[in-house]
Amino acid sequence: MAGISNVNIPSQYSGSKAVRKLSFEIGEVFSARIVDDNNAHGDIVLKLNNGWKFSAKLTNNINYNVNSLSKFIVEGYEDGKIKIKMMPADDSSNSKTINSQQDILKDYINNNESEEDYSILKSLLNHNIPLTKENIQNVKSIMKFKDSIIENPIKAEEFINQYMDKNSIDKNSEKGKEAKKLLESFFKGLKGINPEELASFIENGIEVNGDNIKSFNKLFKQDSVIYKELGSIKETLNKLMENNGNKQMNSNLNKALSNKLNKDVINEIKSKINEMKDTIKDLISKGNLNGESFEKILSIVGNNINDMKLFNLISEGYYYLDVPLNFKNNNYDFKLILKDDRKSGKKIDSKNVKLIASIKTINMGIIDTFITINNKNLNIDIKSEEKWTKLLELAKVNLSNKIANMGYIVNLKVKPKESEVDIVSCRSFFNNEYTSNLDRRV
Repeated sequence: MAGISNVNIPSQYSGSKAVRKLSFEIGEVFSARIVDDNNAHGDIVLKLNNGWKFSAKLTNNINYNVNSLSKFIVEGYEDGKIKIKMMPADDSSNSKTINSQQDILKDYINNNESEEDYSILKSLLNHNIPLTKENIQNVKSIMKFKDSIIENPIKAEEFINQYMDKNSIDKNSEKGKEAKKLLESFFKGLKGINPEELASFIENGIEVNGDNIKSFNKLFKQDSVIYKELGSIKETLNKLMENNGNKQMNSNLNKALSNKLNKDVINEIKSKINEMKDTIKDLISKGNLNGESFEKILSIVGNNINDMKLFNLISEGYYYLDVPLNFKNNNYDFKLILKDDRKSGKKIDSKNVKLIASIKTINMGIIDTFITINNKNLNIDIKSEEKWTKLLELAKVNLSNKIANMGYIVNLKVKPKESEVDIVSCRSFFNNEYTSNLDRRV
């Protein structure tokens, strides 16, 4: 994929912040404001939503308003500046800024694009994936192959045979049987994937294979999976320790694993694989576990290892908590989702954050709450099944008053839910005016 890096930042704009290199990809769509221009040469200075400013060269002659938010497409690089094209607004005067995803797509694709192509582009844009030819073709190819093996299952068998022949693998050998098993697992998972889920895989750097699709569906379409898996490991280890007569170690182990489950599940997940290895080594050296006990531990960890690896990948881009909450002797499945960028060292700003809280109630089904905090402004959208919206409306005033007493300016709305919230469907909520993934590269 064509890339552009080390874009110039004008010296007069670099004093207030530490200067960092900017990198772009040709075909990226991003939002910025023109804060300075030189109409004679097309040279402009752009300001991103996060405050960073840099020089660029505008390649098209179009009317624009300084300091208005506009959309641009990266076309190339010249003399230390990126060459960009401003995307016109969807009206005759070209005076409006493009502020919606639909406007971007209308301007980007040709009129002869199919409904399927539109859906793919929309999915990529939702997940901040640059609309490059390579990215578009990659997703289209996978979805086309998926459709072919659904419509004609023989295509899957033909692919397996071609793969075996190309790699000189005897399909009757152990290697051949294992390869066939992996490919069949992949095809089974692929049949159920949609463009939004595929875009989520790409955004989070997840390899599209049978094991990962299976783990993805398990983690994000079921409840409290990691919590339950850690609980199962804890229970088995406790039993093994009791059988080996080491009560003191059992007590310490119980406390340690309880902390994992209850205190900070997500942070513990990131280093869980190494921790489990260390725990096993410790048990072997101090607990005198026999070979049978050791095999049981390995079996439990091995069965769940891919779930945990995939969760670890997702945790680099999201803070995802999925645990049962105990309230008045009842357990309620609870999910908390924040879009995070911890892998680049950024921390969540409590004064400027979006989050989703979802709880499965006993009588009212799943209630989703979308929260946006901007300093003292607090927007809350509560979404439930339509039959419960009137009841929630009655409680809205009381809840708003309680939050206002905490010092917030509250805007609370109750709406019927349109779809279930998961790691894929929530992505558009965390987008900021549908900018591309440029904000993660700056």
